[in-house]
Amino acid sequence: MDFDKNFTLKKRFKILVFSVLFNLVFLGLFGIYSSYVSNKNMDESFNKFFPLLKNILLVDMLHDGLKGNVTRAVLSQYIVIDDEDKKEILTDSNEMSIKIIEYINNVKKINTDSLIHEEILKTEPILNKYVESGKKVIHSSLNKKNDYLAEFQNFLKIFKILEEEMEKLSTKIEKSSEVEILKIENVSNILKLFSVLIMIFSLILTLLISYYFFRKIASSIDNVVVKLVTQVDDVKNLSNEMNKTSQSLSSSATQQNDSLQKTAAAIQQISTMIKKTSEFALQSNQTSKQSEASVNEGKNTMADVILSIQKIKSSYAQVFDQVKISNKKITEITKVISEVAAKTQVINEIVFKTKLLSFNASVEAARAGDQGRGFSVVAEEVGNLAKMSGDAAKEINELLKQSIETVNDIIISSTTEVEKFFKIGNDSIQETTNITKSFDIAMQNVVENVTLVNKSVNDITLAAKEEELGILEIVEAVNQLENVAQLNINVAGQSYQSANNLTEKAKEISNITEELKYIVSS
Repeated sequence: MDFDKNFTLKKRFKILVFSVLFNLVFLGLFGIYSSYVSNKNMDESFNKFFPLLKNILLVDMLHDGLKGNVTRAVLSQYIVIDDEDKKEILTDSNEMSIKIIEYINNVKKINTDSLIHEEILKTEPILNKYVESGKKVIHSSLNKKNDYLAEFQNFLKIFKILEEEMEKLSTKIEKSSEVEILKIENVSNILKLFSVLIMIFSLILTLLISYYFFRKIASSIDNVVVKLVTQVDDVKNLSNEMNKTSQSLSSSATQQNDSLQKTAAAIQQISTMIKKTSEFALQSNQTSKQSEASVNEGKNTMADVILSIQKIKSSYAQVFDQVKISNKKITEITKVISEVAAKTQVINEIVFKTKLLSFNASVEAARAGDQGRGFSVVAEEVGNLAKMSGDAAKEINELLKQSIETVNDIIISSTTEVEKFFKIGNDSIQETTNITKSFDIAMQNVVENVTLVNKSVNDITLAAKEEELGILEIVEAVNQLENVAQLNINVAGQSYQSANNLTEKAKEISNITEELKYIVSS
């Protein structure tokens, strides 16, 4: 498996091309070598036999020419010839004789086989005799000697012997050349046979290597095509899933954006209500402070009442007047307490509206799902604070009612005691002193209760401010979530477009793999 991985397609093509080129180069080199050997043998044979045949043919031609020249000289005995003709006969005879000797010497120098060489050595003396005999015949004929016929007959005998020897020499040269040519043809045929065999072997080897590598290459490509088809199918499935997911994401992001917009509008309303609640709480705080100041003033007045009762002992008239003044002030305190009760009713309304807003905020937070959990907790805490404020306001209202009843009872008791005072005197003064002390204790309780109301109102004010800050942070967070939701919508649109592009690319790859499968199958 590792070998197949390292034995890449490129390497296989290189090896295939290298093997084919190697076979071609080897065939070319062997062809060149065959041509070289054949040409070398032919050159050797040519260099050996061509000069031999050339010189033998020249010797044959010259000895025939010499015979003709001798015959011409013999005929001079019967016809008249001039001196120039005689001179020409002598000159031609000498030249032919010299050339015959020269050519036969050239033949002797040629490296031939032993039989030809022996035949040449056997022919050379006869040829020399032939040349000498020819010279004698020409000399006797041209000088008009009587023995020219005997010399001419001897010349003809030597010519006949020479012809036989030349025939033998030519036959042996011809046979030797045929043998040499046969050898060259055999070598050439062997080389041709080897060339054919090597060509067939190279062709078979090339076909086997090509078949092996093409099979491997086709198998590798087929495996790659199968894997590529699988990957293309996976890409198609993935693109379809991405398409569905992007559509779902886009739909969810759109719904989320709508929900966040509704939530933002609800939170804006809650923020407005909380601002109003904070303003009302601030007003209630100011009213509470005024009530506290009034109660403290009432307390101081009660102290003055006690001092006045003590002075009653010394002056009855002054006590009667002071009691009237005290009754008037107590009436004013009753009015102040009534006003505090009215303000407490306003707090109850604010608490009711805060509870209603908290309930609406909880409903909107539940609609928002996971994004609204934090706001749900804030809304629940706002509801709890509103409930606590409502409970505190109820307690204050009850205390204020008790205070009003107590003050009214004190006024009635004070009036009765004053009337009795006129009747009873010092006993009534003592009893009035006791009642005044009880009233002082009651006022002390009122002061404490008003202080608690003021503290509760301060807590409500601080809680309202904290709620306002929390709502602002929630509004900012919701705006950020709205931006994120819008970004998610854009991303979902891009994902949908990317999924479509991926599907188109998968189709193109599928078409390419189909073409590749067709090519591999073909």
